[in-house]
Amino acid sequence: MLNYSQNSNAVKSLSAVNFDYRMRLKEYDLNGVIKELERLFPQCVGESILTRMDLFGRDLKIMADAARIKEAFMNLIRNATDAMPSGGVLTLSTGQAQFEGVDLGGNRRVPSAYARLSIADTGMGMDERTRERIQEPFFTTKGDSGKGLGFTIASYVIQHHRGSIMVDSEPAKGTKVNVYLPLLTKEVFRTSPIPLPSSFVTGDSYKNFGYMNKSL
Repeated sequence: MLNYSQNSNAVKSLSAVNFDYRMRLKEYDLNGVIKELERLFPQCVGESILTRMDLFGRDLKIMADAARIKEAFMNLIRNATDAMPSGGVLTLSTGQAQFEGVDLGGNRRVPSAYARLSIADTGMGMDERTRERIQEPFFTTKGDSGKGLGFTIASYVIQHHRGSIMVDSEPAKGTKVNVYLPLLTKEVFRTSPIPLPSSFVTGDSYKNFGYMNKSL
């Protein structure tokens, strides 16, 4: 399982891609966000793909920029459906996860409680070499039909929500992408909006960005 909470080289390589926006953070229930995305499935999920939903029984409160986090989720969902050209099963599930706190300096720590979104497909899966490259900007397994930015953009957005992505995949056994976002705490998100750089930040900006030290 690979953790993509940090990848300064990939982010640095995308300095030419402009993301001039400010995140407008508001309180959302992760389950509610996924239910809203479900309405878009007829437009992006083929008829040969069966969709299953398994949502956590309680609200999972997060702070998020709705437009950006939905964009990130949809990029990951499209990747999953593209991996099943002959049909299959797409499963979206939510839950809670617990991680050890990570010191970010100045006695500030990443929260230990996270909301989890899992996006699983029964597609072709990936070998180790491909898994290691999916974070690279413009890397694609889709030939001329792919731009190779979907996963990288999703990772970028999730990083700026203090989150992380972990990928588990094997050839012919499908892929499972776990997205972790901090459950709502005042200590993590003290102000809103949060300004973001006009382009992808360089690796130096990530020196103090904490990442999860344990996977599920």
